[in-house]
Amino acid sequence: MLMGRGYHHVIRRKAILHSLTALLVFSSGWQTELAAQENAKEYWDMSLEELLEIKIEVSSSREEVIFNTPSTVSVIDREMINRYNFTSVSEALNLIAGFDVQRTYLKRNIPTSRGILQDHYANKVLVMVNNIPTWHAVTGEGNLDRIDINAVERIEVLKGPASVLYGTNAFTGAVNIVLKDRGENHGEERSGVRTGFGSHGMTTASANYFYAGDTFSIYASGHSSDETGYKYLFEDEQGQTGHVREYLRGSDFTLSATYKSHSFFLNNYTVHESYLGVTPRIASGAGNDHLVEGKLLSYEFSKGLNERIELNYGINYDWNRRDLSRTADDNTRADITGYRVTNHIKSAVAVTDGLRFEFGGDYNHMHSVNYENYDVSADTVIAENNMAQRTVNEFSLFGQADYTFGASRMHVGSRYTNNAFYGSNISSMASYLYSFTPKNSLKVIAGQSFRAPSPFEQYFRTPTNTVFGSTDLVPEKSNSFEIAYLTSFDRLFVQTLAYYSTYKNSIFRSVGDVSFPDTTYQDVNVYINGGEFSTWGLEWEMRYKNPKIVDAFLNHYFVENVNEDHTEGHAHSKLEHIPHHTISAGFVKSIGEVWFSGLVHYRSGTEGHESAIDAFTTMDLNIGYHHHLASHDLRHTLSVKNILDENVLIPEYVRRKGLNAVPLGFARSVSYTLQLNF
Repeated sequence: MLMGRGYHHVIRRKAILHSLTALLVFSSGWQTELAAQENAKEYWDMSLEELLEIKIEVSSSREEVIFNTPSTVSVIDREMINRYNFTSVSEALNLIAGFDVQRTYLKRNIPTSRGILQDHYANKVLVMVNNIPTWHAVTGEGNLDRIDINAVERIEVLKGPASVLYGTNAFTGAVNIVLKDRGENHGEERSGVRTGFGSHGMTTASANYFYAGDTFSIYASGHSSDETGYKYLFEDEQGQTGHVREYLRGSDFTLSATYKSHSFFLNNYTVHESYLGVTPRIASGAGNDHLVEGKLLSYEFSKGLNERIELNYGINYDWNRRDLSRTADDNTRADITGYRVTNHIKSAVAVTDGLRFEFGGDYNHMHSVNYENYDVSADTVIAENNMAQRTVNEFSLFGQADYTFGASRMHVGSRYTNNAFYGSNISSMASYLYSFTPKNSLKVIAGQSFRAPSPFEQYFRTPTNTVFGSTDLVPEKSNSFEIAYLTSFDRLFVQTLAYYSTYKNSIFRSVGDVSFPDTTYQDVNVYINGGEFSTWGLEWEMRYKNPKIVDAFLNHYFVENVNEDHTEGHAHSKLEHIPHHTISAGFVKSIGEVWFSGLVHYRSGTEGHESAIDAFTTMDLNIGYHHHLASHDLRHTLSVKNILDENVLIPEYVRRKGLNAVPLGFARSVSYTLQLNF
């Protein structure tokens, strides 16, 4: 039966969960005396100065500290992940100024940069793991839930145009999830396990292992989580009501290895998420399961030919699948499967100590295997939606130059992209950086970006002729200008910036007529390009670190529209549906081996298509205890998320009819977590 397609993984997930829990019990008998003390301190007691020396990878081909990056970058480091007991990458990203993790009725955990909302699929912010781009070949979205938060070393967020670096889908920003596969000493060996349980039937377990030898290193991580979820009464866009559960559960396995100049990477994940229907209706599957799964394989070769020339080649295979319900009885489902094969080659040449060039090319083969509606009980395909065996190929050439002279640095770059359907595009960027001191810099950045139409937006067509893609679509484009100032003194770090951005050719679903040689379909849904709109914003991030008093951060984001796109009356930029202000703040206070941490997140009110949606404030509290047992480092954390039990709602901005808002998060939850490091 087609149930074997994979949307029921409960048995496999529970088996992994039980295995990892058994590993936790067994591991308590291990004796690894050296690693416990060193690993406990690695990110637990680092000074602010040490944290600011962490090298960032997302903003250029070179690892650089945040003061020297040619783009605007924010970082969530391992210490913040530990102290605030984040349970997912999505939860951590919500703290970044200018960044938000949204949802629609169709999809959970949509990364959103600088207020540019995404419709059905999250394809405007590029998601990477260890700088390897990944997204669904059919619909274009990345997945933040493919990596366990316990496997994450840090999360790097590049806000603004990133197409010169990464090509399509890095339209409004990029997220790079960096794993714990770093070692400084030959023969270094580390491992750890984590387990937890909480309200709403939550259980979780994970384990990771790292070893670094003279010429070989390996990192492995496994994770599984389950929960019954939070049940509430949902009223759909037709006024029908029914009980649905909010949940997010799944499993993942990640392996990263290096041997001399060779690097290998594997990530396999399965996620089950709550779902409000293919349209937000009980009759359209609201309350049933939405499966997301994928596999990412990567090989990379890096070699320094001499002291000034570096060569890099890589090939990636990225397979993703979603399987979602289409009817209340869950007998009709949709299977959306695709894969990408990408090749890249690049070379960096240091002409002098201050002048560096980089150039190379990418080839991207995107293949839509299917977008099928199928009958579960009859094991038959109902519709192929014009998506079977569709292929899109594109190649790009890019070049960058970097010149440092005295306290100044200039960085310029361009990328030429040719796609078989929309033709050619050129995106460019330039930045100027002036370092007053090593911890005090000014950045002026101008950049362009683009996003190519996905195969779904080009080809999709329902058998009932109600929704149509369009091969006439052209890429979305943006132009951005920003100025940023970064400084650190005593125990304080501040990054503040202002930006102005213009967007055009936005791709969205509209209601109109579609003509073919033999017929015309009237008042149907069709993908079109919109007009132009502009926004400006302010971002401010501050971090204070004084272990004797308190560690704290405060992030604030403000955004305002300059003009609005009213293409065919649809106001596609949807700026009325985003908050003008978001504020995140947190503190950590340690008393001996005990620590307390708290988080506050504020989001100003927005407009819904029917009525206004109030502002909300959520609060989290964590209490932890850190100690040693024999040779092991243990951390216990008790967390209460959403202490005020706030009913968090955001606008339903995709369809904008009937349903005014969708829930963004869960009700109040309580959990206990045990982290054991060796």
